[in-house]
Amino acid sequence: MLMTQLIKKNEQIKLDLFTRIVNSQMIEADVLQTQVSLSKNRLYHFILQLNRDLAIYQMPITINYKENKYLIEENTNDHHPSLLIYELIQHYLHSSAMFQLTYLFLHEEERSITDIAYELLFSQSHTYYVIRQINPFLEQFNLKLTVANKTVFLKGRAADIFIFRFLVFSFLFFYRSPYSAIEEERKKSIANKKTVPYAKQMTYSELHSFNSFFYVLEHTPTDLDRLLTEIQSSSVFPLTTIFAKKENDLDHPFLLFFLRIFIPRIYTFEDMFHFGETLEGMLDFDLAVLSKQMLDAVFETFTLESLPRLHKNYYASLYILTLHLSYIQFFGHDIKNIFYSQALTTESLQSDALLYEQLIDFYDQFQPTIPWSKKEESKQVLIDTLYLIVLGEHQQQVMIYIDFGGNIVAELALKRKLMKILNPDTFVFTTDDTLANVIIANYVAPIERKDTAFLLVENFNEAGTWKAIYTQLLQLVKE
Repeated sequence: MLMTQLIKKNEQIKLDLFTRIVNSQMIEADVLQTQVSLSKNRLYHFILQLNRDLAIYQMPITINYKENKYLIEENTNDHHPSLLIYELIQHYLHSSAMFQLTYLFLHEEERSITDIAYELLFSQSHTYYVIRQINPFLEQFNLKLTVANKTVFLKGRAADIFIFRFLVFSFLFFYRSPYSAIEEERKKSIANKKTVPYAKQMTYSELHSFNSFFYVLEHTPTDLDRLLTEIQSSSVFPLTTIFAKKENDLDHPFLLFFLRIFIPRIYTFEDMFHFGETLEGMLDFDLAVLSKQMLDAVFETFTLESLPRLHKNYYASLYILTLHLSYIQFFGHDIKNIFYSQALTTESLQSDALLYEQLIDFYDQFQPTIPWSKKEESKQVLIDTLYLIVLGEHQQQVMIYIDFGGNIVAELALKRKLMKILNPDTFVFTTDDTLANVIIANYVAPIERKDTAFLLVENFNEAGTWKAIYTQLLQLVKE
C-alpha cells in the first residue's frame, strides 16, 4: 500500500506484522518469522512494541503468544480486521513527519519554511531534511517539493496534483478517522449535496470516490483553467468530446474524463455501447484507432466467432479499452488502484492460467500500424483489461458472491476492480450465496452444490490471486 511509504521504517514492520496476524487470526511463529525475515528475538521485540502501541492508541486488541503461535485477543467483537488495520495505519501516519508535511500540501500549493516549521514544531533544518525524504514518494505522482526564497512549492501538472489529492483523501476518508481534524474533513466530504442523486445507483466504494472527488474540487486549490489547458493539449482530448454532461456544474473535459475513470457507474452499459460506436468513426483519434486494432487482433487471435461483429459488446469493449489507453497516456502509469494494489494477492489455486499467459504473449507481440510506445508500467493493467474483455464476450451469465469474513476493504476493492471492466450482462454480483456460480472467500467451507465453484483467497501478501480469479471465471464462461 503506497500510503505506508510515509510511515517510519520500524512502524512499517509492526504494521506488516499486525496485518498478517489479524488477517490470519492465528499464525505459527516460525512461519511469521520467515515471512517478515526477522530473527526470533527481533520478532519478539517488535511484537512487544506493537502491543505497546495498541495500548497507547486504545485499540481493542492485543497479540498473544501461545504454543509457538501468535494469535489475537479482542476486547470486543465489534471491529472488523480491516477497520483495525486502517486505524493503526492512521495512527502511524499521524506520528510521521513525512505525512504531517504532506498533509499541509493537500490543501495548499506553497508554504514558507518558517510557517511549516512553526506549525509542525520542526526546526528549519529538519524541515529541509523531511522535504528530501518526501520527494521520492511524490515522484511516483510526477510531483516534487521545491524550495526557493525560503518558500516551499508543490510542483507538477495541475492534473497530477488533483489526482494525488484525490487518492490521499480517498484513503483518509474511507472510514471514520480517530483524529478529529481528518474526521471533520471526512464529514464535510460526505455532506456534499451534489452526490446525493447518485447514491442509490452506486456502490459504497463508488460513492466514496465521488464524494472525495467533489471534496478535492471544492476544498483544495484547483486551477480548472490549467486542467482544461492540459487536457486540451494532450492526445486524449478527442475522447472527452464524446462525453455527455451528466453532472451538475461540470463542463470541463478533464473532470468528465476523470470521473469516467474512477466512477464508471455514472454511465450505463448502453452509454458505453454508443460511445464505442462513436469512437470507431473517429479515424483522426490515434488512441481510438489503436484500441480498435488491438481489439480486432484479440478477437482474431482468440477466435471469438460466437460474437457477431456488430454486437454491442464489441463497442462497449472498444470504449473501455480506449478509456484505459487514454488514462495510461495521460497519467503515465496505472494509479487508479494504487492504494489497493496489495490488498488482494494470494497464491494461485489454479495450475493452468493458459489464457492469461497467452494474453501476455499477445501484448508483447502486438504490432499496430500506428506509432505506439509500449510501457512496462502500463502492461499489467492492459493485459487485465484484455483478459476480462475476452471473458465478457462469452454470453453466459455468471453470478459472483464475495465474502471475506467482514473484510469490507478487500471485498469492495475486488468488486470495484471487476465492475470497472466486466460486462454487467455476463457477470452479476449477488448477495445470496445460494444463487452464486462462484464464491470468492478467504475461508474454507464445504460446497455441496455441484454448480457452484469455490475460490479460496487466503493470504493477502502473495502473488497470484488475480490469475486464480480470472482462470476460474474463464472456466465458468467456457462451460
